[in-house]
Amino acid sequence: MEEVIWKEKGEDDATNKMEFPALESMTLSNLPMLIGFCRGIDEIEFPQLKELSLWNLPQLKWLFLNSSNPFSESMENHNATFLSLFPHKVALPSLEQLQLNNLDNLEGLEHIPISVGSFSKRDPIGLKYISQLSILRVHDCNNLRYLFPHSMMKCMLQLQELNIRRCKMMSRIVADGKGQGESSVDKIEFTQLKILRLYDLPNLESFFPKVIATSATSTKCLQNVMRTLFNEKVAFPSLEELKLDGFQNMNEIWCNQLQTGSFNKLFSLCVSDCGSLRNMFSPFMARHLVHLKRLVIIRCSMMEEVVANEEEGGGRINRTPLPKLEYLQLEDVPELKSFCHVTHDWELPLVEHITILKCPKLKTFSPGVICTPKLQRVFVKEGKYKWFPSREGEDWLWISDLNQTISHLIDEDIFESMGHFVDGLKFSGGSHSLMPKAYIKEVTKMAHKHNVYVSTGDWAEHLLHKGPSAFKEYIEECKQLGFDTIELNVGSLGVPEETLLRFI
Repeated sequence: MEEVIWKEKGEDDATNKMEFPALESMTLSNLPMLIGFCRGIDEIEFPQLKELSLWNLPQLKWLFLNSSNPFSESMENHNATFLSLFPHKVALPSLEQLQLNNLDNLEGLEHIPISVGSFSKRDPIGLKYISQLSILRVHDCNNLRYLFPHSMMKCMLQLQELNIRRCKMMSRIVADGKGQGESSVDKIEFTQLKILRLYDLPNLESFFPKVIATSATSTKCLQNVMRTLFNEKVAFPSLEELKLDGFQNMNEIWCNQLQTGSFNKLFSLCVSDCGSLRNMFSPFMARHLVHLKRLVIIRCSMMEEVVANEEEGGGRINRTPLPKLEYLQLEDVPELKSFCHVTHDWELPLVEHITILKCPKLKTFSPGVICTPKLQRVFVKEGKYKWFPSREGEDWLWISDLNQTISHLIDEDIFESMGHFVDGLKFSGGSHSLMPKAYIKEVTKMAHKHNVYVSTGDWAEHLLHKGPSAFKEYIEECKQLGFDTIELNVGSLGVPEETLLRFI
């Protein structure tokens, strides 16, 4: 099939306009030879069409015809319109959902606004341009270098969900009319966008670029430029959910000069497989996300901290970032050392769920006091939630506070990876006397699980001067804590051996 509707040669020109007055949904799928909707039709109207899905149409280059650009002189006139699915006059005034899948030859939606909507003599070009579109999903369109020309933004005022996946050649989401960078536009704004999901776009440099690559710009300079996904040129005042996956070359997610109000309604953020990120937020950005409730970070191999240090001077953070955070998941982040290494007294009154998996270098949440009154456990197994049946020590841990619990996770990782090479664990120099008893019990329990005995270390000799009763109480306490061995430094005692034997 090359066309959906065939118009016979010589038919009356009055039939050059076509209308589908009742059609509400249309899907074109698995049509390898399809190159257009109808040859010889100048104007098509779909007044009630709400959903349009295009799947696996390898010949398709454009959805809408760019009527302002001349065609190649060698191209026959009747084939000119077949650069696009629809002719340059197409009315889609009710279209709400557009889905594009596996369109390997697709180069774009259109360069400039085209004749869409009203076709009156007063408005021959039309400015309604699919103005009711609320959901746009673009998957596996590997020839797309950008999605929107800048001139199309004024027609995207109702867009609420944007989902782009596996478009290997895409370098930006929004470009100027020529598909390059931009030089004169101050900003663009997605006023109604609530859901943004971007997956596996390996060549994406920016959502909307700040600079133009010119002939005077060296390739080496371009390669060394920090890649920032969201800069001050683009704003999302209504965005609630953001998911990013597979950005291996992206250095930063956002800059520190965002437009006023941008991202301040975001409540869910999930970032995975972003191998060049060293942190998730600057302190400025973390304070800016005043409504963020859910934060998930998975497989970010270079990330060392979630909230970075201050750009100038370091020191303390004056105001708690992410004040409404409820859910935190950190999984397979091998270089992560802390959530934030700057000293700060964290007030996180709403946090109820934290999952930490495969973060072997994570030593602490943050220096300073961590207040999490609703948090009662840290989950250490995938797929565990507070409302599911779970077992302490296997599915979740909790020792005194968040920092203590995280430090215990390091011991767990050591035993999991090296336990079969370890015979015994010693608390040296009486260090156990300074630790919470709940923490010591967890350590001894974990050691016994891996067939490792636990020793107090050589500290008990300091109790001998208190007499046999005090020493006996100490022995009972060590039993309750799970110690297997009590050590004495005989050389430091200076007492006869027969005297020592009375305490055994």
